[in-house]
Amino acid sequence: MRRFPELQADPWALLGLAAFWFFDGQGVFGALIPAVILHETGHWLALRWNGARLRRLRLAPGGLVMDYDGALSAGAEALCALAGPAFGLLWAGLAAAVGGSFLLRSAGASLCLTVFNLLPILPLDGGRTVAALAGDRTAIRLGRVLCVLLLSAGALAGLCGHGAVFFLSALMLSLLFRSADTNP
Repeated sequence: MRRFPELQADPWALLGLAAFWFFDGQGVFGALIPAVILHETGHWLALRWNGARLRRLRLAPGGLVMDYDGALSAGAEALCALAGPAFGLLWAGLAAAVGGSFLLRSAGASLCLTVFNLLPILPLDGGRTVAALAGDRTAIRLGRVLCVLLLSAGALAGLCGHGAVFFLSALMLSLLFRSADTNP
């Protein structure tokens, strides 16, 4: 019996992380590390609390993915999905309260990660929560509508000369959603 979970990393995800680290001139990469660790710890603790066992931790282009053994009810699945953002909010609050340049940067990164993950688009935590409570079809439909709205808003902002980052974020969301749509 394996005591520790298997670790896997997609080569494209590793390349993306390396590029992020290389081009990060503001220290966001380092500040994001504690935020990600605490976010994933929230998921892991909720899974353990609900009797599931972490089998594999995969680094995918869309982020970290936890594969687990054990059946979860819809409510438990939603709780496990929301535990990561809850820990992220907790970290953001604590880091901001303590202060200091690095901790403030980490608080901001954690808050951005949390808000992004709460979007109701699969495979993000918000999408997983909607899928657990309302079903995969509802989550996919809601995700499609939101992606179209985000892409439209990004394109409109781009036409006004103010939206390159927003447009790229919306494009990334559509790519995340497309991968979730083919494998709900």
